[in-house]
Amino acid sequence: MKILFCTVELAPYAKVGGLADVAYSLPKALKELKNDAQIAIPAYPMLLNNKELDIKKVSLPKCKHIKHLYETTINSCKVWLIEPHNNPFKDCKTSNTLYSATRDAYLSFSEAVFEACLETDWMPDIIHCNDWHTGFIPLLHKEKWSNQLPNTSTVFTIHNLAYQGEFGPDTLDAVDLPSSLFDMDKTESYGMVNFIKTGCSYADAVNTVSEKYAEEIQHSKYGCRLEGLMSHLASQNKLYGIVNGIDTDYFNPHTDPRIPHNFTAKHLKGKNECKEAILKEMKWKNNDNLLATMITRLSSQKGFHYILESIPFMEQHNIQLTILAKGDEDLAEELTRIQKEKPHLLRIFNKFDNELAHKLYAGSDMIFMPSNYEPCGLGQMIAMQYGTLPLVRKTGGLADTVQDLHNGFTFEAECSEEFQHALARAIFLHNDKTYWNNMIKNAMKTDFTWKQSAKKYMKMYKDSIENSKKSNKVLAHSA
Repeated sequence: MKILFCTVELAPYAKVGGLADVAYSLPKALKELKNDAQIAIPAYPMLLNNKELDIKKVSLPKCKHIKHLYETTINSCKVWLIEPHNNPFKDCKTSNTLYSATRDAYLSFSEAVFEACLETDWMPDIIHCNDWHTGFIPLLHKEKWSNQLPNTSTVFTIHNLAYQGEFGPDTLDAVDLPSSLFDMDKTESYGMVNFIKTGCSYADAVNTVSEKYAEEIQHSKYGCRLEGLMSHLASQNKLYGIVNGIDTDYFNPHTDPRIPHNFTAKHLKGKNECKEAILKEMKWKNNDNLLATMITRLSSQKGFHYILESIPFMEQHNIQLTILAKGDEDLAEELTRIQKEKPHLLRIFNKFDNELAHKLYAGSDMIFMPSNYEPCGLGQMIAMQYGTLPLVRKTGGLADTVQDLHNGFTFEAECSEEFQHALARAIFLHNDKTYWNNMIKNAMKTDFTWKQSAKKYMKMYKDSIENSKKSNKVLAHSA
């Protein structure tokens, strides 16, 4: 099967969140299942100028939507770097500026994806779209490009329903589509063109990145005003929940070159040495206190209010916390203030830093992920690979991957007291080294490879092809 994975993030070169890691590892897993999987991403300057990548320019005739097309290989998969006319991604020079692009930049990229397929004569069976930035690709396929790619079906993955991409009705004009498509059954939501709704309405299959989240978004609490559409998709058997995996070759404490000491589940001495290295780097005394970390976005979604409200509790129990996160500036300011007041308790790194992230995953005792909601979450899986036990709120993918007192700690009620109760249990068990080490080994043995999830994606792809055939028959009959 030929699969084109369309994304605006790709680890480790253009990374803000979990989408980048999925884009890096899922196509490789699909390729290992004997598929021809390749990736399409905007030609960001940070990619074109990266000396690690062997980038070649593809010779094309003059194209309406593509100025330049480049090819490279990342994680064994071919990658198209697509530069539309007027170079709308020219300001995306670092991960910090990745989302400085405009609405029309993503529309141009979406049109260019089809042109790249046609001009290179590589016709995918599946175009796999991800998040709102690629939400117009299923629409463009059905309304403009289906004659040129009649045997292609589209799949749309929701990595986070809260970010929907809402713009004015003139969005349709920008891609030469009729205003009649500005309709509540197609693109319109609360008076705006909604990219995620558009992707879900037009794709042949839709999935979220965990089974629990697929259930949650069918209700108003998590549905972000699209719960009706999600329930409809579920009733049509077009909504799937497939938990993400991680690249366990890349996130491997036995071979990871980014951590100061390697280790395995059988030989944990290196993990203790990684902890000592963190304490030294933070200028904290070498001790056996519980060392926790958060590696995430600075966002209210991530449950930072639990942390802020639990500072006295953590101080009382000598818990030290490192936070590597960028995002909400008000949150960053508040955490920086606490760091200045309590340098023995907290360190905040307001940046993206892949090297530091690996060190924190390897050397911490726990990772805090008390999210208000979490479509999947990769941090808890990565942490468990390194024997760092997650403390999570039981929602979305966190509920699907963390088992209380087996490979981590969970709480459910949305209150700081419950977070603190879970943390108190962790503190108690941290003092029982036999039990704690058994939990570490359970965590490190949990299977977070892409093998099973990739097979589930293959089933969804096959279902999407059948859905597309049925849809085409209906259209042909109505014509």
